[in-house]
Amino acid sequence: MYADWYNWCEKLEREALETPLIPQWLAERYVPVAVDIDEQPNLARQLGTKLVPTVLLLTPAGEKLLKFYGFLAAASMADNLQQTLTAWRKGELPDLEPREFGDQETCCPLTAPHEAP
Repeated sequence: MYADWYNWCEKLEREALETPLIPQWLAERYVPVAVDIDEQPNLARQLGTKLVPTVLLLTPAGEKLLKFYGFLAAASMADNLQQTLTAWRKGELPDLEPREFGDQETCCPLTAPHEAP
């Protein structure tokens, strides 16, 4: 989940999601979907988004596996994606609660469209 107007969303996109490593890795192992909170605020809320940027990994059945928010460097993102995929394939996930972590210093609370801080 992201917002075009928020600088940390832009930084995450530029320094992690657009690096050579992450897009290829995601395309080979996941179905990436970007949700603009201004364009789809109801979907963002249904997915439990309270901060942007947020990355959420779901099973094919829609169960949450991992949720992280804020900026995460490409190498750390790749490590977390790989660990989550490995655990899911071993049947260790999903747990009752998905693994959740992040840096609130690099987040913005989910707000109504165009109410940027």
